[in-house]
Amino acid sequence: DRPPSADDSKLVWASLRAFRGRWLALVRLRSVPWQWVQVRTCRGVSHAGLRGPSKVRVLVTGGAGFLGGHLVGELCAQGAQVVVLDRRLPAVPVPGVVYREACITDGRALRQALAGVERVFHLAAEAGMWARDPRRFLTVNRDGTRRLLNLARATGNPRLVHVSTESILFPSLGPARSHLVNERSSTPRHTLASPYQTGKWLAEEAVWRAVTDGQNAVVVNPTILAGPGDPWHTAFTRTVLGFLHQRMPASLDTALDLVDVRDVAGLLMRAAESGEAGRRYLASGHRVHMSEFLALLGAVSGIPMPQRRVPWRLAWLSAKLGGMWSDWISHRPPKAPLAGVMIARQEVTYDARDTRAELGFCPRPLQDTVYDMLNDLRLRALF
Repeated sequence: DRPPSADDSKLVWASLRAFRGRWLALVRLRSVPWQWVQVRTCRGVSHAGLRGPSKVRVLVTGGAGFLGGHLVGELCAQGAQVVVLDRRLPAVPVPGVVYREACITDGRALRQALAGVERVFHLAAEAGMWARDPRRFLTVNRDGTRRLLNLARATGNPRLVHVSTESILFPSLGPARSHLVNERSSTPRHTLASPYQTGKWLAEEAVWRAVTDGQNAVVVNPTILAGPGDPWHTAFTRTVLGFLHQRMPASLDTALDLVDVRDVAGLLMRAAESGEAGRRYLASGHRVHMSEFLALLGAVSGIPMPQRRVPWRLAWLSAKLGGMWSDWISHRPPKAPLAGVMIARQEVTYDARDTRAELGFCPRPLQDTVYDMLNDLRLRALF
């Protein structure tokens, strides 16, 4: 036996602090109205997706991103041989994964990545509600998807899972309305508020046309992704960080549908394994208003939520002026893109009962997602 060292003492104190943080979080959660976050229990359904040995060769476009990173980890855990095509490489590569640093529009790199592949998960996209060059939303999202579909069909027609977005399933332009969205929902292209949505709508259209020509493809539309392990700080993670750093003096009380990124990764694998070709699957989670989510976030973190609310007309005017400043002067993303404000105005409810029944999709409780997300941000010293 060796005498206790200073490192041993630090480890003990760190463990005690972690236990204290978990205990305080549980105490605070007692004050949260559980009807905001409770969901029905799904017995016998694994959150991680399908299990069992698999030696299939898989391509994941956008595999270094938030959802892609979790999907790659799950695929590797099942024994798949994974190839990732992404414009950026991860800070910590997954052992055994082949990474190809390229854009989805690079036909040569895409053709090489598709060699010998039996399944394709298409996650790569130009995301966001603003860009210095809006044409990239079409070049990457529409044209990149078309190129992938054509090359995949020419190299054996592997099973393809196309990851889309929920924001193209309801109209976001025009007055505020209530919308019920399910797997059969659609909306005309001219009702969409942003070039990003237009690009994703056209990408989906390319998939449906390819399916009618014999392409072996399914589409999955996730809602807002939440959870740990966001490497590039997507828009929702930036919102959470703004709250944690108390840079949110007021909020726009809009409805959100939040789903755990790990559950969506599991759903993608189920869709690849047993989804019906030509079908859409909806990955929705928990519907809460922004004020309710901030109350939950405050209960877990101990940080008081902002009490002031931003009227929609003021939010629209601020976003309009901010967009003009970004487009003409700063050339940097606005804090609140106008398209995002337009989408936030709509009251949307998602009904994914078909996806849950067919693929066994069952999102974990929202409070678990929030706790894991905050713990991850704390461990990465982001607040």
